[in-house]
Amino acid sequence: AKSFGKAFGKSFLEGFAAVRWFRMAPCVVFPKHQRVPLMCEDSAYLLQPSGATMRVVLLGASGTIGRAVLEVLLADGHDVVCPLRRADPAVPERVQRVIGDLSAPDLLEDAMRGADAVVSCLASRTGAPGDAWAVDHGLNARVLRAAEAQGVGRFVLLSAICVQKPVLAFQKAKLAFEAELQASTLCHVIVRPTAFFKSLSGQAD
Repeated sequence: AKSFGKAFGKSFLEGFAAVRWFRMAPCVVFPKHQRVPLMCEDSAYLLQPSGATMRVVLLGASGTIGRAVLEVLLADGHDVVCPLRRADPAVPERVQRVIGDLSAPDLLEDAMRGADAVVSCLASRTGAPGDAWAVDHGLNARVLRAAEAQGVGRFVLLSAICVQKPVLAFQKAKLAFEAELQASTLCHVIVRPTAFFKSLSGQAD
C-alpha cells in the first residue's frame, strides 16, 4: 500500500511546478485516470522555470494519498503548509501545521497567506450524503474561497473518475465542487483517479 501510495502521489504531482502541467490538454496520470485541464492565463506563472519551488497548502495530508503527496512535495523542495483538525504524528515537524476547525474561514485564510498553490486531497470518510456534502463539496468550497481571498493563484483538486456518471451523493458532491472550481478565477487542475481501495491495500501490507 505504501509503495502504491507513493507512486500515486508522485504521478499526481508529476510536473506540478512545470509549465506543461497547466498548458497541455491531454495528460494521463495513470492508465484510465483523467485530468480535467483548464488553460492558464497567468503569464507570470507561465514564465516560471520548470523546477521552481512553491509555498503549497496541502489539505488532506493525514489521508493515504495526502501523506504520499506530502512526501513528494517535500522531496521536491516545496514549502508545505498543512491545515489539520488535530495533530498528526505522520506529518513531520518541518511542515508548518495549522491545527483547528477547518470550517473556520480565519484558519483557512491564515494557512493560505503567502501561498502559491493549493492541493486538496480532501474526501469524506464515509461517503454518506451528509458527510459527502459537508466535506467533498462544502469544505472544499471554503478552501476555494479562502484561496481566492488570499490571492492564491493555483488549485489542484483530487476528485474521482466516477463523477462522470454521478449516482451516489459523494459523486454529486465532488462534481458540484468541480463546477465551482471551474467557474473560479484560479488556474486549476482536476485529477480524476480510478478507485483506490484503501482497505484492500492495507490488508496487503
